[in-house]
Amino acid sequence: MEDEPTVDLKKERELAAAIKQLPQQTESSRDLWPEIAARLPKQDTKVYTPRWIPWSIAATLAISFSSAFYSWKNLQTAQRVYADSQRVLSAKQVIPLQIKAMELEYGLAKSALITQIGLNSSHTNSDLLSEVKSHLLIIEQATKELKAAIVKQPDNPGLPKLLKATYQQELTVLSQLAKLNQDVFSEEKI
Repeated sequence: MEDEPTVDLKKERELAAAIKQLPQQTESSRDLWPEIAARLPKQDTKVYTPRWIPWSIAATLAISFSSAFYSWKNLQTAQRVYADSQRVLSAKQVIPLQIKAMELEYGLAKSALITQIGLNSSHTNSDLLSEVKSHLLIIEQATKELKAAIVKQPDNPGLPKLLKATYQQELTVLSQLAKLNQDVFSEEKI
C-alpha cells in the first residue's frame, strides 16, 4: 500500500474550533491600495472607437428607414389592390341582384297585363294573337340570350341596360294588346 495521509481527528476538531473563534471581519492595519496602484503600469486610458462604428450605425439607420418606407408603400399598394378587387367583386355581385330585382318588377307588371289580356281574350282576333305571340317569343329569346351574355360579361355595363330595354319592349307589346282588347271589349258592349 502506498502511503496514505492519516487524518488526526483530534487536530481537525481543534482547528475547526479555532476557526470559529476568529472574528468574521478584520481590518487591515494599513491601506493596501497605494501599493497596488504603484505596481500598475502608467498608461493613459483612451476610449477606442473603431472607425467603422459610425458608418455601421448610419448604414443600419438607412436600411431601417428604407425598409420601413418600402413596407409602407407595399401596404398602400396592397390596400389599393384589395379595394379594387372588392369593387370588382361587389360589381359582380350587384349585377345579378339588379337583374333579379328587374325580373321581379317585370314579372309583376307582365302578370298583371296577362291577366287583363286573359279576361278579354275571347274578343281578340286570333290572327292578331298569334302574331303577338310570335313577337313575344322573339323578345323572350332575346331576353334569355342577354341574361347569358350578362353572366359571361358581368363588367359590360350596356348589357343590363339592354335587358331592361327588352323587358320594357315586351311590356309595351303586352300593354298595347291589353289596350286593344279593352277597346274591342268596350265597343262590343256599346
